Amino acid sequence: MLLIEDKRIRALINAFERNGWEKVGFSDQVIEWYFAEIIEFVSMWRPQGKKLFIVLLVDRLYYPKKSIREIGFSQEPCNTSDTFIESIDLNDILKTDLKKFCERINSKVLCY
Repeated sequence: MLLIEDKRIRALINAFERNGWEKVGFSDQVIEWYFAEIIEFVSMWRPQGKKLFIVLLVDRLYYPKKSIREIGFSQEPCNTSDTFIESIDLNDILKTDLKKFCERINSKVLCY
């Protein structure tokens, strides 16, 4: 739960919750060593029930410390970063228009 207390990650989660997504919880997917956590979301907008996975990625330079550096987005539970449709650097979250960022993800995942 400590990772969710980071104000940047919390801002990102809140933005997705305001833009058609409900946080289901943490995925129990087997993850790579550089994944700190996978957060699962389900769409509340049409089409309802679509899944989105937000992957908190560890800064590889500081491993084994789980210091988050980047967040990846995927439509499927994954155990590699090959399936990310988009990513954002942790330090860029508060400098980004999160509404537009969510709209961009929605256009890719919800296909409207």
